[in-house]
Amino acid sequence: MRKIKIVFVFICCHFTFFGQILNVEKKRDGLDKKGWQGNIDFTAKYTKNTSDVFQFSNKTKVSYKKDLNTFLVITDLKLIKKNTEDIINRGVIHLRYIKQVENSENLKFESFGQAQFNAVQKINLRSLLGVGYRFQVLGNDTINLNFGTGIMYEHEESVLKTYQKAIRSTNYISFNWDIKNKWKLRLISYYQPKIGNLIDYRISTETALSYQISKQFSIVSIVTSLYDTKPIEGIPKDFVTGNLMFRYKF
Repeated sequence: MRKIKIVFVFICCHFTFFGQILNVEKKRDGLDKKGWQGNIDFTAKYTKNTSDVFQFSNKTKVSYKKDLNTFLVITDLKLIKKNTEDIINRGVIHLRYIKQVENSENLKFESFGQAQFNAVQKINLRSLLGVGYRFQVLGNDTINLNFGTGIMYEHEESVLKTYQKAIRSTNYISFNWDIKNKWKLRLISYYQPKIGNLIDYRISTETALSYQISKQFSIVSIVTSLYDTKPIEGIPKDFVTGNLMFRYKF
């Protein structure tokens, strides 16, 4: 019988919304399978009461693997409009090519391109092009540790019509630990300093800790944070989001 997951969110503390760094690590599950796979989700909702509220979202993850080569497409778009006002208006499109280095199970070459916008953070358009390597430091049934490093070109246009071009180093570490089948810990952290000006950097971190109360019940806590030393004018340097969820499986 197919398992059905029901998630009840009994505490949900949102201190901000949507970081500037796309967390690609969460999208890597299943990329080792050959051929095509993925999912495409569209949601549209209209409510008319004291206000007209329109909501639209799209999430896509599609991958294709053949031999040592993997292609990945990710989209994440969301719009919430109240009358003529945009409450949320953000989106990202990410393309990635992954090549397993021959004679090395732990090393992969990666190249990527990304375009994003975020009205809340005053980003009209941010475009990225980058290359790098990913190395699996440790991988077994209990612990998985990966490290990635590379370089990327960034072009950013704000809604204030200011422009910025930069070459950044992009680095990340991901850590997954299954602790005695009860506790599970996932940590993903990105560090992106500007080449030639190391005081201009971004740090993004997501930490997820879950506890299996029983075969059906678990508690999941997720905290995400972003710190940007040089944000667009009028935008705070740090963003934090916290979630606590109660999950029931049967």
